[in-house]
Amino acid sequence: MLKNMKIGTRLGFGFGAVLLVFVVTAVLTLVAVNSVDRSSRQVAEESMPFALLSGTMAFNTVQVQQFLTDVSATHDREGLKDAEKAAAGFLEASAKFKEMYRKENDARSLREIEDLETAFNQYHTEGKQMAEAYITQGMEAGNKIMERFDKTALSLTRKVTTFQKQQIDEANTHMTGVLGAVAGVRNTMMVFGGFAILISIAITLFITRSITNPVNEALGISGRLAQGDLTFDIEVKSRDELGQLLSAMKNMVEKLKTVVSDVKTAADNVASGSQQLSAGSEQMSQGTTEQAASAEEASSSVEEMNATIKQNADNAQQTEKIAIKSANDAIESGKAVTEAMAAMKQIASKI
Repeated sequence: MLKNMKIGTRLGFGFGAVLLVFVVTAVLTLVAVNSVDRSSRQVAEESMPFALLSGTMAFNTVQVQQFLTDVSATHDREGLKDAEKAAAGFLEASAKFKEMYRKENDARSLREIEDLETAFNQYHTEGKQMAEAYITQGMEAGNKIMERFDKTALSLTRKVTTFQKQQIDEANTHMTGVLGAVAGVRNTMMVFGGFAILISIAITLFITRSITNPVNEALGISGRLAQGDLTFDIEVKSRDELGQLLSAMKNMVEKLKTVVSDVKTAADNVASGSQQLSAGSEQMSQGTTEQAASAEEASSSVEEMNATIKQNADNAQQTEKIAIKSANDAIESGKAVTEAMAAMKQIASKI
């Protein structure tokens, strides 16, 4: 089917196919880049900040325990303020997580952070009770609460550590996704770029050969025609412009063969006529010789006739002279008769 396309259509099809491949490559690359952009934004705006925020929560949890333990040991209530600041930092971070989960409609994660916040509040409350017991009730009362507080702190630390690990794992997952998306973009560009190059080369070779092969064939045919060779057949393999050219050359060769055949037949006829004309010329030559001899005899006869005619002319002139003389004599005789008749009439009248 492609062989029968017009050359312009074929070129348009080839360039269109290459353009389509590049467009598809560009679209896929754009989609992949958008995916990388989204993943990068999520890592930059959510995963990494919230992973760091979970670390802040873990740090503040330890700080609350440290400050309350110091208060329990020193009975210095100033440490309670530092513990309150650390607790406020934990709750502030927890509030940001809750806000994010509400926006994402992530009910499960929202319950987890609320449970973690509840556990922290219980932990903070027990810690303050422990410090107050050490300050107001003494070592024995404080130690009882500390035992319970340490268990609560250990449980909370495990929960916070687990939560922090989840955030770090999520950040790592998103980062891995970004790296995978980047690799995907690179691979997509390499694959489709290579495919586009191969398609371009294939289409270029096909179009070039589909044009140059018939042109070379037409040049070969023209060369053979220039040498007068008509002993070949032209095979037309397409219906494009070059195929039409070869078809026209085929018709020309067939007509030239017909013309040459007619010329050859005419030449044979001319040769046969020439032979007959040569034989006739020989006969005419012999006849001409005979006619020349007859002409000489006729010439002699003509000379004799001329002499005779001349003599006859002379005789005629003499005859003419005699006739004129005779006429004159007759006229004179007539006059004499007339005169005689008149004289006789006079004599008769007198008698």
